[in-house]
Amino acid sequence: MKTIAEGAEARLYTQIRQGTKVLVKERIPKKYRETSLDEKIRKQRTNREEKLLQTANRIGIRVPRVMEKKDSSITMEYLPGKTLKEALNRDTLPLCQKLGEIIAQLHAHTIIHGDLTTSNCIVEKDTLVLFDFGLGDTSTKEEDRAVDLLNLKKTFLATHS
Repeated sequence: MKTIAEGAEARLYTQIRQGTKVLVKERIPKKYRETSLDEKIRKQRTNREEKLLQTANRIGIRVPRVMEKKDSSITMEYLPGKTLKEALNRDTLPLCQKLGEIIAQLHAHTIIHGDLTTSNCIVEKDTLVLFDFGLGDTSTKEEDRAVDLLNLKKTFLATHS
């Protein structure tokens, strides 16, 4: 088990299972919450993320394949490669067009990513793989889609001058 990232909500680590490298996203317990409430929240968020990943996959968006879900963890396909943040330069600007097309497709199917950044995309040859739907949800509200885009714009301007 090798930890590769830890944030406020979850810890990401890799494992080898049946000879294959996988990524495990485990939601971190919050000590400030009552235990049973914390377990319920982590389980709900994990369930929602799994459903969003499955829906995105079903509509043709490249996302990590979910292999197993437990109460507050998801085991998924490990995807090596650079993030869009790392890969983006003048020569790779067409990837921004692809990201826009992916976002339009998500929004057309009522999926709000919730954390659209160039750090949450992996460049896989000429395909973008979108991941980390941990803050995602579904919504038909135009405002929710606009907030999704605004967050991407703010992040993009701060990261990629």
